Amino acid sequence: MEPMASPRMKCFGRAWMLALLVAGCRPAPPPQFTTWAKVEVPEARQRGGSEAFDTYLEAAEQVRRDDALGLSRVNFTAEQRRASIERSASALRLVRNGTRQNLNYRFIVTEPFAPNETLAAWRHLGRMMGWEIENSAAANAGDTATRVRELMVFAHALMQGGAPEADTGLALMDEARIAILNHLDTLDARNLRAISEILKPYAAEPDWLDRAIENEAKSMRMGVQWVQDAFLKEDWKKVNEQLGTEVVPATKYLSELRHDDGAKQVAYFQGFAAEVDIELKTIRDAAAVPAAKREKTLFIPEGERPWKRFSKHFFRTLRPLLSRYDLTLTRTKLLILECMVRAQVKESRLAPPDLSKFDPELTTDPLTGQPFGYSAVGPVYKLYSIGMDQQDNGGVSDTEHASPDLTLEYHR
Repeated sequence: MEPMASPRMKCFGRAWMLALLVAGCRPAPPPQFTTWAKVEVPEARQRGGSEAFDTYLEAAEQVRRDDALGLSRVNFTAEQRRASIERSASALRLVRNGTRQNLNYRFIVTEPFAPNETLAAWRHLGRMMGWEIENSAAANAGDTATRVRELMVFAHALMQGGAPEADTGLALMDEARIAILNHLDTLDARNLRAISEILKPYAAEPDWLDRAIENEAKSMRMGVQWVQDAFLKEDWKKVNEQLGTEVVPATKYLSELRHDDGAKQVAYFQGFAAEVDIELKTIRDAAAVPAAKREKTLFIPEGERPWKRFSKHFFRTLRPLLSRYDLTLTRTKLLILECMVRAQVKESRLAPPDLSKFDPELTTDPLTGQPFGYSAVGPVYKLYSIGMDQQDNGGVSDTEHASPDLTLEYHR
């Protein structure tokens, strides 16, 4: 015979059963989403301070005030160049001051698609610095190498930002190179050697992209956060307007997921964010090998990825930057060698028979990992990269100086 339950036990049993019934009817707790990134507020800066980054910011503000007309232009006549330089004298002076200060670049994570007026101003300042190099080189002036140094320091400073800033930095390095190439015949041996010495440290830096990769990772995660915020607010219109009709299937998937299990919602964004690390490893692996040999290194993740259309927009920013870096670094090395070889020709009327007397680090082609192509007869020589096809065509190239062999953008 079973013992009789006490009134207290009966009461406890009824309460326990009631708790189970209530728990069964209670809705599941809301899903806990990870915060992937937060918009950062720029630190207060000190006008006229000793940090280059603050000085560059001040220069950007100054040029927006003084040369709004130049900032709005794409193409410039010689007179328009001169006028922009005159209007921007104070801002250009600030940039030059900044190139003599410690950098301390402070990268700020912003929401995707936020306008960046500072970057446009920096681009314009660097463009004018390129014009100043060209003016000095055309006159074979003694300050030509100094002007080159200033633009290279400024351009390299921008490489410490994210992908857009680094892309601008590379564009300004290209500006410096083109400005010099336009007047190679005018520059004497002294100036040519001085320019090559200014450029050598930049050609010896294999870590140009390291900071840009680190910072762009933060922007990628901000992209995940931006999509997650839109998902939680069900703001599909905002996403479609910013990213275009291509992402409509992706937003449709999210709109359906919004009414699905919370765990699935969280898992979606965890998978989306995990692809950031995959992309970063892909870029770092690719940067570690010569461009012509990285076909198997750069890849797109396979499999069912409902966020793949978003990944394309937010995670592919470093790939074109890597390609531009390859070309800029290759042509920077070629320019250093060009200046040294041409200086010897101007002094002795003979080009070196080969490149063996130069530092192997300078004569190694970043595109192929092999020595640059070179041949010389008397004072006449050819200097080139065999290019991405890895076939030596004797320096033959197209009007873009890029294929089949890659050369400097000069016209003999």
